[in-house]
Amino acid sequence: MIINLYLKYIPGGVYLNFTVAAVSEMVANLIAGILFTKFGPNVCYIFGFAMALIGGACLIFQNKFMDQGGLIIVFVMCAKFGASMC
Repeated sequence: MIINLYLKYIPGGVYLNFTVAAVSEMVANLIAGILFTKFGPNVCYIFGFAMALIGGACLIFQNKFMDQGGLIIVFVMCAKFGASMC
């Protein structure tokens, strides 16, 4: 995933960023399994693509949030969560 290459430019420690990304991916896989078994693949893909779209769209406007590093981390993790879920 190309998002993993972006993690080293996020404010904060590299190891912490990759740890949070790994936890986000594990939670996404767990939620994807639950959604897939309860609602089927269509709902699972729609929810995953929506999360990735929200995170990616917010990353487009990251220059407006450069002084708030926490928001950028949330945007990247949201995009990674959605992509992992799909």
